[in-house]
Amino acid sequence: MTAAAAALALTLAAVLLVSGTLKLLPRGRLTTDDLAELLVPAPLRRPWFTAALPAAELLLGLAMLVAPAPLFTVAAIATVLLTLAFTVVVVRVLLRDDRVDCACFGMLRTPLTLATAGRNIALVLAAAVVSVTTHQGAVLTLPALAPDGWTAFFATTTAVLALTALLLAAARRAPAAEPTPPATGRDGTAWLVPDVEVLADGELVPLVELARAKPLLLVLLSADCHACERVAPQLAGWRERFGGAVEVAALTSDDAARLAAAHPLLDAPVHRGARAVMTAAGIPGYPSALLLGTDGTVAGGPAVGSVEVEALATTISDVLAAASPVASR
Repeated sequence: MTAAAAALALTLAAVLLVSGTLKLLPRGRLTTDDLAELLVPAPLRRPWFTAALPAAELLLGLAMLVAPAPLFTVAAIATVLLTLAFTVVVVRVLLRDDRVDCACFGMLRTPLTLATAGRNIALVLAAAVVSVTTHQGAVLTLPALAPDGWTAFFATTTAVLALTALLLAAARRAPAAEPTPPATGRDGTAWLVPDVEVLADGELVPLVELARAKPLLLVLLSADCHACERVAPQLAGWRERFGGAVEVAALTSDDAARLAAAHPLLDAPVHRGARAVMTAAGIPGYPSALLLGTDGTVAGGPAVGSVEVEALATTISDVLAAASPVASR
């Protein structure tokens, strides 16, 4: 069992070290918006936690390799608790039934799926086995293995690789957002408004119809989205700043009463059908926003996360302010 546990410890070390390292890279850094989308408790949605998490992963990964007894046992138990917490977070998001991308491995963002939950459960079980069957890091254990121990080590390693392949295959078969518009406007190009219907004023209408009269900044919100608490109160102010040149509305998949209870300062028209739009446009989570043009194209966005949504609103305001003196001549 020691040989198998050493193989599992090596696996845990690899996962933790890769995950922690990628979260420290500039493009992979965890943000407080990421934590909010994952329903992490509010006291932990702070910059200190986004810095502490990858550091903890790196320390535990190193402990799985070289920690002696009894420090290794403490680290193994901590790894059980950490992977269990990750699993709880994933299950809560899946039960919410919203598409959320996870920065589990930094910039390698992927949608949370049942395969993600399966991977995390496997890590919890591996950490639990390691915590009760070995008492020192894998690097310290391997040199003392007998010949038959190496057989067990390679058998366990093979099983881990096979399970990894199965989980990767399951992740690839997971439903993807179709169709995902090329470029999605992030390079400054416009693309067609997704061909979906939304519920506006009690009637199903094509999304494109919402912007027939005026351009529309459509902000996607959820009652369960904590990052939306920062965005929702700003919609009325944006509409005022735009001076009537651009309308502002919210789009959700919640009923109006639930959204109002979650965001009491929201003062803007509210339409329903956010999930259909997110699937059609490949938008990974809340809050997010699209600028719909009167010509049937998306002129801006998708902006994803409170920072990007605010930046899109600021850009619209700046463009309108710059155009105002020209129009008055």
